[in-house]
Amino acid sequence: MQDQESQQKSTIKGTAREQSESTSLSRAESNISLTKGTPSSNTVPPQYNSDPLILRFGIDSLYLSYQGELSEDGENRLSDLKELAQSEDPRKQDQAQLSIGDHLFKVSDKGQKPFAFVLDDNWFRIAISKRSSKSMPLAYIQISSEVLTFTPIDEITRDLEFILNTLSRKVSKPKVSRVDLFTDFITQQNLDDIDITHWVTRTTLFNKHYIRPHFSGWSIGYKGDISARLYDKTLEIKKSGKDYLIPIWLGAGWNREQKVWRLEFQYKLEILKILQSASLDSLLLNQGPLWRYACHDWLRLSLPNENDSNTSRWPLHPLWASLSELAWKDNPDKSLKRIRKQRIPSDESLYINGIAGLTSFMALYGIADLYDGFTKYITEAKEFHDTRGQFNDEDFDSYIQKKVREKGRNYNTISNALKKDHDTKKKEAKTYQSEKDGE
Repeated sequence: MQDQESQQKSTIKGTAREQSESTSLSRAESNISLTKGTPSSNTVPPQYNSDPLILRFGIDSLYLSYQGELSEDGENRLSDLKELAQSEDPRKQDQAQLSIGDHLFKVSDKGQKPFAFVLDDNWFRIAISKRSSKSMPLAYIQISSEVLTFTPIDEITRDLEFILNTLSRKVSKPKVSRVDLFTDFITQQNLDDIDITHWVTRTTLFNKHYIRPHFSGWSIGYKGDISARLYDKTLEIKKSGKDYLIPIWLGAGWNREQKVWRLEFQYKLEILKILQSASLDSLLLNQGPLWRYACHDWLRLSLPNENDSNTSRWPLHPLWASLSELAWKDNPDKSLKRIRKQRIPSDESLYINGIAGLTSFMALYGIADLYDGFTKYITEAKEFHDTRGQFNDEDFDSYIQKKVREKGRNYNTISNALKKDHDTKKKEAKTYQSEKDGE
């Protein structure tokens, strides 16, 4: 029984060497043992209620690549839509959208080198190569952090494979191009006291960050095949707007007053290959070993001993000892919720920033009553645009419709495609159902 438990807890071991600005491992110097993986993001059971208090841990970023071949029809559709996106006519730009299943993708006017086409919505950013790019993957895909937080990986990949099979053929199983593993935690310890000499690692690349006057975190090994960040997540979400994290933290014991810190490791393709975790299945099995490799073999926060020059003998900092031993295989199931496909603006953007023009207008004209102000604002706006429209053929109503179509494309909320006749829509619906059923 002890042998079995020991085997389950065994970690990735290896020896790394610096190669200019990146860290790499030779395949002969590393081995990995597999343990059962976890869902991509989880809150934490009660036994973690100590210092540090672990709020959640899992996968924050995931980039997948697929092999396959873009169909001739798929390439023609994407080429036509990209051409619309590149048009100088806003009415044509607004039609650069691709509807697949319940996704309404914005098609970009530019590719993402070396990929020719880019599709975006709130779930995915999908870069797709041309048919002639035989040496390239069919697709390179970034999955939204919010989707990873609330949606099972198998549901995400089923959705992705349906999208790719709609445009392509011979679509392979996904390979992992990059993954970020993380934990969010609260601690009573002052992390600003950490000095560069406290870190024991193979990399020489360090940055200590401040957002004046406050310490905000560390970046370690950036640009390498593996890198780390330790940073104030509460400070970061004020800028990123990832407020979907707040209810999760509250449910795990956060009181809104404390700082939430994040420790995050980024693994790129080369290190994943060496650590036998480049397939999605192996990654999901190896989250725990990958985390322990990063925390034990690649980077450690230590308590320096001035009397011992051998840093490998320095004891672990108590905080690091707790963070490095997360029991990934013991994670509970996540609380699921449906994540919208649309990239809608925040309430603050709509109801604070968006109302700024109206309040400025009311102040300018000395109007205190909201409804009087709104009525006069619309009247004055119509007069302004109708007058300007005498020179650019765009009156008030035309201007409003143009902006709605433009934002509908950007937000993935309104299909601007030209209306189709009944027979065309019926044929497309039949084709869609056949592809979905795998016929």
